[in-house]
Amino acid sequence: MKNKNKISVFDLCQENKLEVINESSIKKWGIIKRPAINRAGLELKGYYYKENSISKNIIGWGTSESNWMSSITVEERESSLSTLICKNPPLIICSSGVNEKNRKIIIEIATKNNVPVVLSDIPLSSLTTTIGVYLAEKFAQTEFVHGSLIIINGVGVMIMGASGIGKSEVILELIQKDHIFVSDDAIFIKRIGNNFIGYSPEITKDILEARGLGLLDIRTIYGDRAIRNKTNIDLVIELKHSQDIVDFDRIGDKNLSYSILGGKISLINIPVKAGRSASSLVVAAASLFISKQNGIDALKIIEERSKLNE
Repeated sequence: MKNKNKISVFDLCQENKLEVINESSIKKWGIIKRPAINRAGLELKGYYYKENSISKNIIGWGTSESNWMSSITVEERESSLSTLICKNPPLIICSSGVNEKNRKIIIEIATKNNVPVVLSDIPLSSLTTTIGVYLAEKFAQTEFVHGSLIIINGVGVMIMGASGIGKSEVILELIQKDHIFVSDDAIFIKRIGNNFIGYSPEITKDILEARGLGLLDIRTIYGDRAIRNKTNIDLVIELKHSQDIVDFDRIGDKNLSYSILGGKISLINIPVKAGRSASSLVVAAASLFISKQNGIDALKIIEERSKLNE
């Protein structure tokens, strides 16, 4: 398990298409060490809960902060901003709520202190959501799993099983049926809240190994439509040799789960044997998962019918 506990301001701005208004004056890009945007309202008034917290967080200002700045004299405003910005926040974002006069003062003081400033026409609440999700994913703990990942009818399915059981062959069949490939044999998984995000290691991105054929570049062979870089993992399917399943969930009422990163993902075991289409069973399992999410449970239907017959 690994955790990426910092990110370059330059990388964040590039990947989120944020334009740094004073970029030409920035001599050295800072590092973000916390996955959050700090509104820094109390700090403007001189209250610092932790003296070094400003240097680790992005500062985001909106309408409330701008209105407060406008309520004090220019001298007080400059003094308050100078005291805060000299503590070297890695980045300041002025949302649509910050008026032109306050933006001008912020840019001037920030540039003197080598602090990049982003001016946005988007409300701070929206910026906090989009950039917050990006930071949460970057800072999230990551676990490596041997398995394959594909999207079946909108459901992110991680396929696991012993070496040689046919995971890659199943994935290839599913791609040929127009399902969407994410990763083969190796998956990095991050947990964001109750969501589990899976993606391929960079070195094997877009590549699938099929026995007898070798390495296949799925993007080249099947096109961009057949590829996604990442997906939520909604369901885990474990392929098992029939003789290895001691306690088989014949009617699907055991609510099996796969534990990872302190949480659980729904799990279905599928027995594999010669002459049986495992890929068709995987699609059926994904469809079953969708129907249960929509409140349709065949077992409950049978139980209700039994009660009526009584």
